[in-house]
Amino acid sequence: IQDHYSIAKIQAESRHRSLPDKLIIDIRVFNYINSDIDLNSSFLIADAVDAIINKATLQTSSKNIFRDYIGPDDFYKLILCLINQSINESIDCYTRSPLDKFSMLDMLRNEFGLSYNISYNKNDSFVPTFRDNYYSKNFKAKLYGYYPELTSLETIYKEVDLFLKKTKY
Repeated sequence: IQDHYSIAKIQAESRHRSLPDKLIIDIRVFNYINSDIDLNSSFLIADAVDAIINKATLQTSSKNIFRDYIGPDDFYKLILCLINQSINESIDCYTRSPLDKFSMLDMLRNEFGLSYNISYNKNDSFVPTFRDNYYSKNFKAKLYGYYPELTSLETIYKEVDLFLKKTKY
């Protein structure tokens, strides 16, 4: 299924680039978080927040992964920088810096009381993930005036804090 998604993205961007007279910007979002987290989704951040709310222990593998989570504020800034550009290209979302899984889990433990347990199974290196490193190294958006305000860690803290305040856990 992930191959179908990748193929569809490539085909759409190819069609857009084949129309150079059209103003089309493909914004590539790698990871997004906001204070309306869907706890029923099967993402690590949702599982972690669910564990915080339910005072449960999150189980995770020892495999580390790296992500870049943009939030609404930086995403909005990116849109504002691109909205009046006369371009036909793809632009990647990014924050001031991506983060690794264990930095995120440690922050959630220290700030919100997350309890987590790491499985040190010898098969952890074979745990399937979409990608170990899922973030952009393409900072082309700065050519259009985009400079992110927050890091991924700051974004996650801010959005989880807002979510938890709204849910009054």
